[in-house]
Order: sequence, then C-alpha cells, then structure tokens
Amino acid sequence: MNSILNKRIKAGKEDAARIQERFGISLIPRPNGKLIWFHGASVGETMIGLDLAAQLRLKNPELKFLFTSQTQTAAEIIAKRMGAGDIHQFFPFDKKQFVNAFLNHWQPDTAIFLEGEIWINMLLELSERKIPTALLNARMTAKTIRNWLAYGALSKKLFTTFKYVHAANTISADAINEFGFVRNIKVGNLKSAAAPHKIDDALVNEFLPLMKERPVWLAASTHIGEDEIILKSHEVLSLTGKKPLLILAPRHIERTEGIILMAQKNGFKTARRSMKQLPAPEIDVYFWDTMGELANAYRLAPVSLVCGSLIRGIGGHNPIEPAQIGSAILSGIYVHNFADIYKDLENISAASMIYDPSSQQIAMKLADLIFDKKEIAAMNIRAQNYLKSSQSIYDEVLGDVLNLVTGGNI
Repeated sequence: MNSILNKRIKAGKEDAARIQERFGISLIPRPNGKLIWFHGASVGETMIGLDLAAQLRLKNPELKFLFTSQTQTAAEIIAKRMGAGDIHQFFPFDKKQFVNAFLNHWQPDTAIFLEGEIWINMLLELSERKIPTALLNARMTAKTIRNWLAYGALSKKLFTTFKYVHAANTISADAINEFGFVRNIKVGNLKSAAAPHKIDDALVNEFLPLMKERPVWLAASTHIGEDEIILKSHEVLSLTGKKPLLILAPRHIERTEGIILMAQKNGFKTARRSMKQLPAPEIDVYFWDTMGELANAYRLAPVSLVCGSLIRGIGGHNPIEPAQIGSAILSGIYVHNFADIYKDLENISAASMIYDPSSQQIAMKLADLIFDKKEIAAMNIRAQNYLKSSQSIYDEVLGDVLNLVTGGNI
C-alpha cells in the first residue's frame, strides 16, 4: 500500500501532510454534541452535502457536521464553504482496522452518503454499531446496477443497512428496491434544487465592462479531446467578424498550459485568470484556470457549452449551475451521467443539444444563439421554471433528513 500511496502523493492525488486520515487517524478532536457525517467522493456530491448541512443548521443550530471526501479538489471546496466549527477529513481506506479507527474517533450520530459511495466494510460496521445511515441522491449507471445485481446476497445485505434512501432518478430507485431495500424511495435530483454557488460581484463588475461589446461564450469543464474541437469552433465563429470571446475552463487546470499552446498555434491571443490577467479587447481566448470560480464564469457568459459531453466515455457534467445562474445551455449528447436532467431541459427547450459535435456544427449552434438575446432570455426563464419545480422534492428530503438526525419518524 505504501508504494501506491507514494505514487498518488507524487501525482498530486493525496495530501502528504494528511495521509494519516486515510488510515482513520485524526489529529482533530471530536466536537461535543450531535455529529452529523456527510460523505461525498467529489465536488458535485460535496456541494449537496454542504447545502443540506447549512439548511439543517438553520433548523437546529446545535448540530455539528463532519464532511469527508476522496479528492483533494473536493477538500479545497469544502474548506472554503463549510460553516464555522465544521470539520473536513479524507475518507479512510475501506479496511476494517481503518474503518474502526475512524468510527472510534468520530462516533457520528448519523452517517449520510451522497450519490453512489457504497463501501462494504464501512457500511457493515455502521450497521453493527447501530448508527443510522442514509443514501441521498443515489445515482447509478446501467453498468453499476448490473454489477450490484450480480452480487445478490451481498447487495441486499449492504443496501438494507440504510435507514433512508432517496434517489436522483427512477432507474436508480427501482434498482435499489431490487437490491432489497423495500421501503418507499423518494425520487428527484437534489442538484436541481441546491442553492447556487455564490457569485463574486466585485469580480463580475470588473470583467463585464471589458466584455459588453462582444459576444461571449464559455466552454465549461473541458476534457482531453474536446479542446481542439472548441478552439476550431471559436475560429469558425470568429469569421462572423464580431470578435467573439471564448472563456475556456479546463476541468483539470493542470492542462491549461498545453491548451494555451494549442490556442496560440492557432493564432489566438490568450490570457489567464490564475495570473490575474484581464480579457482585454485584443484577447481571443480567456483561460479560466482557477478552482471554485466556475460560477463567476457562468455569470459572465450569456451562453455556455457544458463539456465532458462532446466525446464518448466522460458522461457530461451537471447543467444545473448554469441554469441557476442564467447562462443559456449548450451540450453534446454524451451525457449519460446526467441524462435525466438533460432530457428534462431539452424537452422544455431550456437546453440545446448538439447531435453532431463537430466544430462546424458547434459554431453554427453558437451563432444561432449567441446573437439572439431574446432566445437566451427565453431559455433562462424555462430553466428557472424547471428549477422551481424541483424545489418541492428537496424540501421533502430535507425534512426527512432532519427527522433522521433528530430521531424522529421517517
């Protein structure tokens, strides 16, 4: 295990200064009082947990919160957004001795897992200790469902440890019932109703005057294989003569320099947010290469192409944030991770799907939308109406979770 850990540390996937947390060891004392533990592997799940915790704290200020995650990116987001007195730890390796060390130290009163983090030893030990456990916004792919069905008795043993389950979609709910969870499962994606990320008004007010005379679009959370398509699309869009500005936000910011070189080889003038450079009039591509600021980019761009959707194998990214903030949504069709949300948005014309993800077609879609302020406004209104319809399930789940953590009936 040490060799694997060393490789992960060198790759920047583990924090060497906090590696003991992976073995269930913490230098932070457990706070007094009722401790509610939220676990989400990465950023998306983490945001749901942070939002629910904030709402629970409003209803019961004496509650204390522990957050765990797998990734350093999520850890950074939690550190910025968690409440005073809240604690973040890295999730321990799922071996019995590490799980026991973690639970012996923290002794959570309730454990809440977000989306799809099913850890065998942890769940069994929580059940053995009679700690109430919930699974929220459960979201499973067809492959994951097939895998759990193949385990049969083990799946039933694990999924029946949960006292409460809520699913993001009916496919996941039906599967969990088939695994052996026999209680009613409420359905609805919590990400559709979570509070929007906070906008930095000072930053937005500084940038907007530099952009107001230009058509601006955002390529959000790009992956390897998409950047070339996006830069070519911008080149085609630039033939309109309107001097459009592309804000390009790589999903993994360590790739930024390579994409900048690609852009410059194509003749684009570039600037970087991480270097506090501004999108001056001569800039063609502005790189949004900072952590935790994508909401500000959505606020600046009237139109956003949500990436991870132009090529197979990634599954897309959540369109809820641009919908909340008011950026008209474009997306490729490879969005199986959020297929239900995209289907809903497309059905009400609140998102426009690109069925041929070529540079020419993307540029045509952009040209049709980016110069049509009325259609941008109409798409945003439709998206807002969709979000309002999702609020009721969020309120129901919040009430159920409050009952769970305070010992009420659910």
